[in-house]
Amino acid sequence: MRYPKGSLDLSIAHDYPVLRQIARSRFITHNQLFELTQGCTRSSFNWRLRRLREHNLVLRNTLPSLGGQYVYSITPAGAGYLLGKGESAVATEEDRTKGGELRAQHSVELNDIHLALLRAGLLVRWVPELEIRSENELLRHSYTKDYDAVVSLRVEGCSVTLGLEYERTPKLERDYDAIAAKMKAERHVNQFLYLTATERLLKLVSWSFRKMDVRVYFGLVVDWHRRLLEMEAFSWKAMGYRRLATLLSEDPTKARAVQPQRALRFDDPLTAL
Repeated sequence: MRYPKGSLDLSIAHDYPVLRQIARSRFITHNQLFELTQGCTRSSFNWRLRRLREHNLVLRNTLPSLGGQYVYSITPAGAGYLLGKGESAVATEEDRTKGGELRAQHSVELNDIHLALLRAGLLVRWVPELEIRSENELLRHSYTKDYDAVVSLRVEGCSVTLGLEYERTPKLERDYDAIAAKMKAERHVNQFLYLTATERLLKLVSWSFRKMDVRVYFGLVVDWHRRLLEMEAFSWKAMGYRRLATLLSEDPTKARAVQPQRALRFDDPLTAL
């Protein structure tokens, strides 16, 4: 079948995963996008992404704070295409504009947290914030908070699921009090990891949890990238720092043993809801 000159024939196998990853990440660098959607050569990927940009399905910008790297986000036209294919976890116009460069930095650094798990073979499943929000809006029995991600990990032979939060800029103390209350009321996950950009921010965030019976662990993102589950994380329940894998594996309701198989990719059909 021939298409009119200037039209774009989108591939479900190749274009759709790229658009979906951009939408769910909100903002993502060129290299991050390639790594999270690998399925073709670099030259083929670059050509495909250039087509999507030229047809106004994705937007490309550079951020001085990221050394001038190309950063992509979804456009209204791209979001419309995904919605037409049944994708519900799509950024709104407010998502794409609110917060500006700070939002973009947060998204890009969260992608790095995601990729660190994927590279290490520790990732079973990564559910992004937009997908969590969509579920919260549609279902009565949902999460108490729109977490940055809900993540299932391989921890010492078992699969452990936790709510993940990444904090790079401070909020007010009352905001953290409200977050702590939501986590205490959570019924779908019973463990949480709070990564922060600085030690000062770690202390500020964790203070709101000091009197709560919540399994939440606090650590620095720089330690995460150095050591992942071997990092030292702070726990009020443990009254100090302990190895993160040990804290996670002590969960009395820990999930089933992980079968010997490859880690599921976020773009794998088995991870789609």
